[in-house]
Amino acid sequence: MEYPVQTQRRKVLEYLHRRRRGKELKLEVRDRRVEVFGSMGSGEVVNYELGFGPRQFDNFLRELRDEGYIAAELKEPGLFFGSYNIWTIRHLTDKGLREIGELPDAHFELMQRLDLAIQQIQQDPRLSETQKRQTINWLEEGKIVARTLTLDAIKAILAGAIP
Repeated sequence: MEYPVQTQRRKVLEYLHRRRRGKELKLEVRDRRVEVFGSMGSGEVVNYELGFGPRQFDNFLRELRDEGYIAAELKEPGLFFGSYNIWTIRHLTDKGLREIGELPDAHFELMQRLDLAIQQIQQDPRLSETQKRQTINWLEEGKIVARTLTLDAIKAILAGAIP
């Protein structure tokens, strides 16, 4: 059984996933409309296509972010720009991708986690500079191996060795 909120959630998540095209998506929430912001399609009105008023859409994005469906940043009105909110949709989380029937990108996730581990090691005051350098080098080698394995797998698939 489908529920209206679940249907709305999927509709918005599918739109965000399709519209992002692997890049950050910026949305301006104005008084009467929500527009795609920037060079990728400025002027495209989003909210009415998805069945929302601007404030309702803004609140729905907050819920999606707070419930862990999207990774997004909100800039609220201030001194440097007008009286509207600007959302930066970074990506759908694993939870968001699963909600729309997509599988998370395991390679992207691995690379992201290796980068995060490197950042945490750089900031760890308990480790000496030598320990940090050695551990970071291992993680950087892990990234190289991960990239190589991915390229080899793609080549094998294209060559027909893997169905």
